[in-house]
Amino acid sequence: MCGTKAIVDKRILDPPLVVQMVFDDPAQEKLYFSNTNFLVCHVTLYSSNGEQVAAFIQHEKTGSKVVQKVLLGDDPVTARILNDPEDNKPHLFFVLSSLSIRYTGFYSLRCTVIDIQG
Repeated sequence: MCGTKAIVDKRILDPPLVVQMVFDDPAQEKLYFSNTNFLVCHVTLYSSNGEQVAAFIQHEKTGSKVVQKVLLGDDPVTARILNDPEDNKPHLFFVLSSLSIRYTGFYSLRCTVIDIQG
């Protein structure tokens, strides 16, 4: 359940967030094609101007302060090899298909890609 009331209140991002990883060096891209499970994309919710993290919201509920997460869903995700519709060639993408925002507002998203292999 989402929101401050006992109702289902899930605002799925539509269209879903799809991030393409772009490489300056084609050899580096080929290297990551064999190790896609080690590339992870994490998404953080920011204010609309991108200056302040907006990941949590605090509100009053039955006399006590409650802190709730604003961004929900499949975060982080690993890279997928998919064909780019523009050139019909395989590239690395991160597909975040079930991200949702608990509260209506204006936000920006910041994506961070991490190589967990080292």
